[in-house]
Amino acid sequence: MKSNLNYLLAALFCLAVENTSAQNMFGEIAGVVKDEQGNTIPGTIISYLRNGNLQGTTADDYGRYRLKPLDAGSYNIVFSYMGFRKDTVWKVGVSAGQITVLNHVLVSNNNIPEFVVEIWQDLYSQDPIRGTDIPQEEIENSPATNIIDIISTASGVSQEDSGSPINIRGSRADATQYYVDGVKVIGSFFIPKSSIKNIYVITGGVPAMFGDATGGIVVITTKSYWDN
Repeated sequence: MKSNLNYLLAALFCLAVENTSAQNMFGEIAGVVKDEQGNTIPGTIISYLRNGNLQGTTADDYGRYRLKPLDAGSYNIVFSYMGFRKDTVWKVGVSAGQITVLNHVLVSNNNIPEFVVEIWQDLYSQDPIRGTDIPQEEIENSPATNIIDIISTASGVSQEDSGSPINIRGSRADATQYYVDGVKVIGSFFIPKSSIKNIYVITGGVPAMFGDATGGIVVITTKSYWDN
């Protein structure tokens, strides 16, 4: 009787540890966006609200997208692209450590009303976005193992020594903002070079979606199961 009780307690303990580990893991939503004819729609904007902030991503050249990391729960996912009806998929469930597949079809909007284009002279000119794209092949072939050293090769970026913080357009190192898969990173971070798909360094004309940045923006996109 005592041995059976010990076995039961051990099983409950293992189950509790497993549940705790699962709760500490993030989930992911991934899928493909197509039109009514089955053609993929690159550039589709996929967004959702997280803690009151609008976040999201865009579909790649093959119409594929992924949203990560996501806490376990339900999300309202919005799909939008010019010329198509804006759609919302409500209460998409995400489980810890799991990938939720959400493929979506956008319906063409053939009832676009007529509109008048008025041209006004803007007293303030908006600087065009200036930046450097560092593709996956260049990242993998780089002799540098530190992400910061790889970023320092972009135009407009300076670095005193290998491994030291970078400066964009002469700004302070702490004026540079980092985003990993659409999520702003606070403090130091580490990502293996082999896990990075693309790095985009914005050195000028920072888009409004990144807020009031005084330096530059580093956007890092990691690989997904499609890339592997």
